[in-house]
Amino acid sequence: MRGRYTHLLTWGELVEFSRLGEGPLLPPEPAEFKKRYNQAPTETAPVVRIKNGRRELVMLRWGWGKMKNGNERINARSEGIATSGAYAQSFRLRRCLIPASGFFEWRKLPSGRRAPYWIGMKEKEPFALAGSRRSLPTRKPASCRIASLS
Repeated sequence: MRGRYTHLLTWGELVEFSRLGEGPLLPPEPAEFKKRYNQAPTETAPVVRIKNGRRELVMLRWGWGKMKNGNERINARSEGIATSGAYAQSFRLRRCLIPASGFFEWRKLPSGRRAPYWIGMKEKEPFALAGSRRSLPTRKPASCRIASLS
């Protein structure tokens, strides 16, 4: 997964997909929510987290800020996420699920250009990407990263 994904469910469908249950604790649709065919880093995205022992659907910023090379930290390699100093604590204590309809991989063409390929479930069902989240007092909203394979 390299930098773009899609989430095409309505807020109500996300609540149902996330199995948040029923009752007065169901979250109202946030003003910043919108379905996205091209979810980009630094934009807010719907995320399922555990708070006080219950699932909660919230909007978090995708990315943990800039690296030294200027790129946004959006993914964490799953091979090292549990042991890396940068990710281990969030992986252990603040895991989350990022609902998705699909994601993009890039293929290099014979011309040297790159072309995006959308990958999703055969019947177009939603799924969730594994992630971790963090909150910093200086950054609102809180942010998330997606666990990916290298």
